[in-house]
Amino acid sequence: MISQGEIAFYIIFTLGIIFSLLGIIFPPDNLVKKTNNKGIKCILSVDCYDKTGDFFWISTHFLLYFLFGLIIPNRWDLIILSIFIWELYEFTLHKMVPWYNESRFKKIGDVIADISGYYLGMFTLYSLSK
Repeated sequence: MISQGEIAFYIIFTLGIIFSLLGIIFPPDNLVKKTNNKGIKCILSVDCYDKTGDFFWISTHFLLYFLFGLIIPNRWDLIILSIFIWELYEFTLHKMVPWYNESRFKKIGDVIADISGYYLGMFTLYSLSK
């Protein structure tokens, strides 16, 4: 039987795919052009040379998988599969959308952030339950 945590995981994962596709179909070009904030421009576009956007997105990966560690502990099979699917999805996006290009640093950082976030989420859950 599927737990409530797993249902939340599937919903969040599916929403991530949907929102990323919407960002590709309707790119935030106007917002990027209108703002003078270097950080926002860097996060919302691939025009970033100082790794600010990479660190932002790696942080979101960490926080998301930290949450997953809290809601579905000890589901390493599901977590590793989701990491593989997401990175394969991003690789496919790069082939389909020429401007979507991640650095190797970001890809490796995503996987490390996902695994460490999940582990620390589980650790936090177990620490709080004692």
